[in-house]
Amino acid sequence: MKTLLITQDFPPQGGGMQEYYLNICLNLPPEEIVVTVPKVEGYQEADKKLPFKVYRAPFPIRKAKIFTYNLIWLLQLIWIIRKERISTVQCGVILPIGYLSLILKWITRTKYVIYFHGKDILVAREKAVRSRFKKRLLDRIISRSSRLIVNSKYTLRILDGLNVHRDKCEVIYPGVELGFFRRISVSPEIIKRYNLENKRIILFVGRLIKRKGVDNVLLALPKVIEKIPNLKYLIVGKGDDEIRLRKIVEDVGLDRYVDFLGYISREDLLHVYNTSDVFVMASREVKSQSTIEGFGIVYLEANACGVPVVGGRSGGIPEAVIDGETGLLVDSDNIEEISQAILRILKDEHFARELGEKGRQRAEAEFSWDKITKRVHSVLEEL
Repeated sequence: MKTLLITQDFPPQGGGMQEYYLNICLNLPPEEIVVTVPKVEGYQEADKKLPFKVYRAPFPIRKAKIFTYNLIWLLQLIWIIRKERISTVQCGVILPIGYLSLILKWITRTKYVIYFHGKDILVAREKAVRSRFKKRLLDRIISRSSRLIVNSKYTLRILDGLNVHRDKCEVIYPGVELGFFRRISVSPEIIKRYNLENKRIILFVGRLIKRKGVDNVLLALPKVIEKIPNLKYLIVGKGDDEIRLRKIVEDVGLDRYVDFLGYISREDLLHVYNTSDVFVMASREVKSQSTIEGFGIVYLEANACGVPVVGGRSGGIPEAVIDGETGLLVDSDNIEEISQAILRILKDEHFARELGEKGRQRAEAEFSWDKITKRVHSVLEEL
């Protein structure tokens, strides 16, 4: 059995989906997986370190019109399937890769599996509502697929809008890289570099986009600072919302308490997780952008390091965070609720340790990539 993963989300790009697909591929037998993905900056060095074959599309996606790009990519995919003797295609996202997978099935007789993460379904449903032709095409892509792998029970529920037969679906949660994300002693150099000495630390890791709810956490900070004046809020990541978030920091007078760290090294990230008192990501649905959190791997990363978490009560987050056991869930739009959840964890050290310990135990018991990928491998072997 040899499968081809077609995706637009893969390292060296950063992000949850990129890590998801990388770890799936790393835990499959290297002789059974081939990947094809668009070119991005730094891909040559990243691909050299991988134990499996990676074919990059002929040119970056932004260098050509989308029709031309997909046509050339399709021809390359046909060549790869025949050269590598691929039996099954793993489709990283329904749009636009689902179109390619359907055409490949017609031409090469390969079966295909589609992954779903949450936002991709909302985008597909919106397109189906706008165009009868696109709805028929989406129905065809799904009906001709062999299996559908969804990242949470929530994602499975919203798939109903695309007329999916549930017996074709398999709920497989994302995993966490337990060999890396773990408890460690924090380096004094890290404490000094990020000015964290004698600080109580709130951490966010992710793309700076509206969905992640960093704005409401910032608005909740003044009430937290009243009780805990030695607070530091570390924001790791970059994104389109950064300018607006920096303006909120300035307007609310939080300059002393908030540090935008941008992208940091993986080693620094591990230390920053371990020096944090609480991880907070109050994600919410943003209907105007057809986006929602389908699960949230970063909650597992924090828990694997023994850190309690606060998450938004939305999307698939309640499956990543067990309320009252591995963290606390809040109404993402309720500033008071966010501040009270943070204060509860920061002021009650016993409760915080209990949440972090249960989170670590759950991550180790249920979310190793080895266990997750075995389930994916089982789905592929059944085909």
